[in-house]
Amino acid sequence: MNADEMAALEDMVISEVTSFFDEIDQFLNESRSFMSGSASAETAEVAAPDPEQTEEDPEALLA
Repeated sequence: MNADEMAALEDMVISEVTSFFDEIDQFLNESRSFMSGSASAETAEVAAPDPEQTEEDPEALLA
């Protein structure tokens, strides 16, 4: 393998590795956005419970 082929191979590998890590970074950013949205929804649900929801009888749960 001559120097030109080695340089081309090196460029290709660097490009593939960079692309791989860019995809991981994009996935992590999307996951963080999704998780922060889910956390906000769960917090809102806990802060404002459904008024139609009835509380269960603790004794019925033990039976």
